Amino acid sequence: MHTRVFCRARVVVAMTVALSLGLSASTAVAQMAAAPTGAEDEANAAIARGVALRQAGNDDEALAAFRQADQIFASPRAKAQIALAEQALGQWVAAERDLRAALSSESDPWIQRNREALTAALTQIASRLGSLEVRCATAGAELFINEERVGTLPLADAVRVPVGTIAIEVRAAGHSSQRRAVEVTSGARLREVFTLVAARASGTGEGANNNGGGGSNGGSNGGSNGGREGGEPRAAGVPIGPIVVLGAGAVSLGLAGVFAGLRGGAMSACRYVAASDTLECATTADANRAREGAGFTTGLNVTLIGGALLVAGGGAWLVASLLTRPRANEQARVAVTPMVFTNGAAIAVGGRF
Repeated sequence: MHTRVFCRARVVVAMTVALSLGLSASTAVAQMAAAPTGAEDEANAAIARGVALRQAGNDDEALAAFRQADQIFASPRAKAQIALAEQALGQWVAAERDLRAALSSESDPWIQRNREALTAALTQIASRLGSLEVRCATAGAELFINEERVGTLPLADAVRVPVGTIAIEVRAAGHSSQRRAVEVTSGARLREVFTLVAARASGTGEGANNNGGGGSNGGSNGGSNGGREGGEPRAAGVPIGPIVVLGAGAVSLGLAGVFAGLRGGAMSACRYVAASDTLECATTADANRAREGAGFTTGLNVTLIGGALLVAGGGAWLVASLLTRPRANEQARVAVTPMVFTNGAAIAVGGRF
């Protein structure tokens, strides 16, 4: 009796174990069926990881996970998730581009289920953007916005730019770049025209010879800062001759004033005598008149000479300024020499013209 019961108990235990094994096998098969088996499943796992990161507030890491999913298996769902993460990070231009690409897949089931929410997100993103059209006639000019290269002008369409102040720069080889700041408002369409100017030669002494000529023009004649034939320095400014003539004229006018003073002194060279209550003059009236005439004549001559020197000096200054103007690859040679004689004055101007 006891033996039979024991046998039955063993049978029950065996059936229970078999059932447990069967359930375990079924669970294992179900788990294997649910596990990722291809690129699409791997991409879905990366998207799920990115969604969890976004819920935790890690938008940067979530964006990296969504981009990884799109690289593994490109899909409208992955593209939409990338756009939403870019929106959260304030990357408005990229967010609009990626979300429009996702919404263009109208037949995708996931896009169809979430189209209303995605469209609302696109409207919000677009409110943070404006459009910019840039024109430049220089061939090969490149457009940079906020230090990032956009492309080579002309572009096929206007560029989407974020609202606020942006820095626009246009560069081209062999030309001076141009940069300006532009204020962008929501939904605005702006147009900026750039005109680039060819860059000047750097002036590194090209064509300099062994005689010491240097500068941007180089060659045997020397450059703008170099010399001519053996490194002879170029004369700068106006020669000293006109300055000497002008100075002589000023001195002559000063002497004329002195003579005029002497003339007045000769006419009043008298002293007061208190005892007789009279003026005692050192010279006679005739002598005074003679001295007055001599002073007047001398003063007049000196005045005329001074005036002539001033006029001659001014003319020489003007002529020398014109003749000493720098010429390309050639040194101007001008000499202005004042000449003073016993009966007058003159200037001599000579040079190579």
